[in-house]
Amino acid sequence: MQIPVKSKQTLAFKGGVHATARIHNPNRLLFGRLEMVYWMFLTSQSFVTVFLQSKGMTSVGIGAIAAVNSLIGIVALPFWGIVADKIGSSKKAFLTCLLLATLFIALVPIFGSYTVAGILLLTVLMPAIHFFRLPSDSIVNCWIVQTAQREQGLDFGGIRMWGSLGCALMATAYYFLIRLFSTDVIFIVPLMLIGPIVMLARKLPDSHVKTDVVKKAKLRPARLLRDYYYMAYLLFSFLIAISASAVFFFRTFLILDVGGDPSVIGLIVGFQILFEIPAMIASRRLLNRLRPPVVLCMVGTMFVIEHLLYTICTSTFDILLIQMLQGLANGFNTVALIGYIHHLAPKDLKSTAQSLNAMVMSAGGIVASLFGGWAIGAMGIRTLYLITGLNTLFAVGIFMLSFVIGEKLLKKPAPLPLFAKAIRPNRMPVRLRQRAALAMVWVWLHRVEAENNRHWAGRLGRPRLNIR
Repeated sequence: MQIPVKSKQTLAFKGGVHATARIHNPNRLLFGRLEMVYWMFLTSQSFVTVFLQSKGMTSVGIGAIAAVNSLIGIVALPFWGIVADKIGSSKKAFLTCLLLATLFIALVPIFGSYTVAGILLLTVLMPAIHFFRLPSDSIVNCWIVQTAQREQGLDFGGIRMWGSLGCALMATAYYFLIRLFSTDVIFIVPLMLIGPIVMLARKLPDSHVKTDVVKKAKLRPARLLRDYYYMAYLLFSFLIAISASAVFFFRTFLILDVGGDPSVIGLIVGFQILFEIPAMIASRRLLNRLRPPVVLCMVGTMFVIEHLLYTICTSTFDILLIQMLQGLANGFNTVALIGYIHHLAPKDLKSTAQSLNAMVMSAGGIVASLFGGWAIGAMGIRTLYLITGLNTLFAVGIFMLSFVIGEKLLKKPAPLPLFAKAIRPNRMPVRLRQRAALAMVWVWLHRVEAENNRHWAGRLGRPRLNIR
């Protein structure tokens, strides 16, 4: 349903990610509530490392489990992305993934501690959870962006910030819940949240891709692999994911290294995510002035500074302060990458393009988990973050170089050039625009007065019109 337009603002780039927030759309509030409860559901995965440490696992064992989860993601992400595009419904794919993930989450408190043929069932259930939970994020993002293309008054950053708020609140709650009960609580709370998620999702419109057209023509995801700029971004995303995953998987080891309590990870994660909110609010204005590739390079530079700061921090408070920078970077990065991929992807491969990017990030998670688990034991956590910081700097350089190679050597014009000025709609402030309009009217009236004076002066010998 098309919502009546109250005000209009030019988009900085096509793709429907940014729209005018002044337009009233009831689905904006519903999507915001869905994102909030959904990310409260997902917050438990930030505490998996703490949970495994409580079970007595070493850094190598935790790295191995993280690698298996990331390997599962490589298969699950493109599979569910293609399913969503094939059935023409991001909503149905999202709910299917989340309900099946909840089924396996419910089994962890019951059977997770049992051993069958020398294999701890927990190590089997967690990859199964990951197979369904991981793709849901890219699918719901694509669902919001596709809906924003059809309806006025929706912008991804304004909706996604509610997810960050929910995650921050839930992470803080987990800090107290784990202290009161145990780390097993991270597999119980999601069971209480799946009901509200389903009810909110049922009230929202679907992405409505024409299924008859999709069924007649093959999706051909290989088209994405022939897109030079999409593949260049995937390489950038892979390298960035290695560094980001190292922070995500092994942050508790850094807390131990500075003499802190690993249970404070909840407060640290909550503080970090809280700073994603202002970044997401500001992302629409930022992307109206800078193109997404420029914002991605800016975010990469912020990540480099973050990783280098980890090498010199001396207390838990220092880590907490660094999370401010990481939160801002994550907020800008989330909105910019969703919009950039959505702009590059063909119309019938939007979900697949997002899922392929998430798959590449999972591959980066495999490298980070295996290498990080070994590096912590061999060189220490500080050296690991020095390496990941240099890796992020290398990724930014490669991404910038890809535009030079594509435009200068391969003669392929970039859909969103890096070295070009972005469109800046409504650059003049409102008051100045009003004054300029009044000045134009004043000039026009005086021209009319002058013409009339000349006309009547010739016929009657005196002016007939005097506006002033």
